[in-house]
Amino acid sequence: MAFARRKKKEQRQAERQAAREKRELRKAKQAEREAQAQAAQKQRGGRKKRSPKRQLVLAAILCVIVLMLLLSVYRLIKLQVEEGRMQSELTRLEEERDALEDEYRHVNEDSYVEQQARDLLHMIKEGEVLYMYHGEHGDTDREQQ
Repeated sequence: MAFARRKKKEQRQAERQAAREKRELRKAKQAEREAQAQAAQKQRGGRKKRSPKRQLVLAAILCVIVLMLLLSVYRLIKLQVEEGRMQSELTRLEEERDALEDEYRHVNEDSYVEQQARDLLHMIKEGEVLYMYHGEHGDTDREQQ
């Protein structure tokens, strides 16, 4: 029995040794391949050779990036034009608001109210006489005394 155990132990050691040698052989082959790749790269001037498929994919990606950039620039310009238009509209509306506020202040004055009552409603003050006649063009003129 001791002989069988010793035999198994030697067999396992031999298997381990064979596995180690296999690993070392794989590492040596890998190192040799890497050295060959580096030497080939140095011969090509330090650049990796790109396949046509890879170049086509890179060109497509570059085109997509450029198109996205152009679209962003277009949208930016469009927004700037819209901002200018809105700014001019705001300026126009502010001027119109100021004019309306001036007119509102003027309308609330007693002299304006009196003038409108005389012109549109033909009202007169106490003691005044209203004369109305039709002019050459059919419009109504009036005289006050």
